Amino acid sequence: YITDIGFGDNFLYPLEFKTDVPQNDPKGVFTVEYEGGGYYTVYKELKNKRFREYTFTLNKRKISDFNDRKVFYSTDPASHFFKNLIVSKEKENGRVSLKQSKIFLTEGDAKITQKVESFHHYVNLLFEHFGIVLTPEERKKLKSSKFWNKRHNRRKTHALLMASSIQQNFVNRLGMFLGG
Repeated sequence: YITDIGFGDNFLYPLEFKTDVPQNDPKGVFTVEYEGGGYYTVYKELKNKRFREYTFTLNKRKISDFNDRKVFYSTDPASHFFKNLIVSKEKENGRVSLKQSKIFLTEGDAKITQKVESFHHYVNLLFEHFGIVLTPEERKKLKSSKFWNKRHNRRKTHALLMASSIQQNFVNRLGMFLGG
């Protein structure tokens, strides 16, 4: 199987690792194709359009192989994830994303954007949509972060929220796949 817990608007359920077999998913029809030279590509078909999602190999990797990208995403000013405080979660027919001072709710083709009114509202949205409950220490760090107060660097707070969101997303998808 191929699983994906953080590539954005991609398949919700694990794909069988079968080449050239279209597989239906709420996010579209996905096909794994062998490209030669040990490379495979996942393609997505949606609304009669075909998109290349990503290419991969079967080479074994250690978690440390991803350290450079992890450092880039969490510390480099050019990184989208460094510049923005963002938490996002797939839903069966859409996505919910909390970015900076706005929440984006997507359901099918409909997209609603709402303003985050206050720090308290933000913390409530984290819980309501992502199941993230901040400890008193995390709330204090977030409230004093650059997101709410320009005097403080938000990297550590953002990395904590991102890790929590990714972990919860993986647990939710794995549970759905296993029938839980």
